[in-house]
Amino acid sequence: MSNCFISSATESVVSIIPVLKSEFGSWHEKQKAKVKNWISVNNFRAEPASFCFIPNSEGQIKQVFLGISDVNDFWSFGALPANLSEGNYEISGDWSQDQLQLIAIAWGLGSYKFAAYKDIAAPKAKLVIPENCDSSYIDNIVDSIFLVRDLINYPAENMGPSSLAKAALSLAIEFDAKVDQIIGDDLLKKGFNAIHTVGRG
Repeated sequence: MSNCFISSATESVVSIIPVLKSEFGSWHEKQKAKVKNWISVNNFRAEPASFCFIPNSEGQIKQVFLGISDVNDFWSFGALPANLSEGNYEISGDWSQDQLQLIAIAWGLGSYKFAAYKDIAAPKAKLVIPENCDSSYIDNIVDSIFLVRDLINYPAENMGPSSLAKAALSLAIEFDAKVDQIIGDDLLKKGFNAIHTVGRG
């Protein structure tokens, strides 16, 4: 499982409460005076990907309100990992398995950092994956996109055609697949003139 996720938590878990922007007014009216004041101080209006921390009596995070545009706005959850303090978090509310998995994928992608040239600490904010979710599916999606992002983020001098081919071969070995390579001037014979020119550069 990716290090931004956990399957269960033995310590306290902070609830993330999504708030629909279209329902902000009616939702706000139902909150206690203390919460309303805190929302006002933080100028939270449930704009998509905006958030507001609600503390407990000891000043620790008790809840996180997250603005979303609609019930399928899972991308807004991707804004949280980089902005939350260390701890375990869970999604509050009535969500389908598919929605929870998309939320987890967005969370994972929001945790991405390019770490090829320096040591980067593991994500401090971890999302609890509900039991009814397919954690392998979530990990496969997140890890695959992380790989593509890494390949894109490498500077050209460290990710030429041979390096890209090596990455493809590594995947082929891992998943028992086959890779055919067209190298050098053979690209011209196959009509891949533009690829040849870019690769040569």
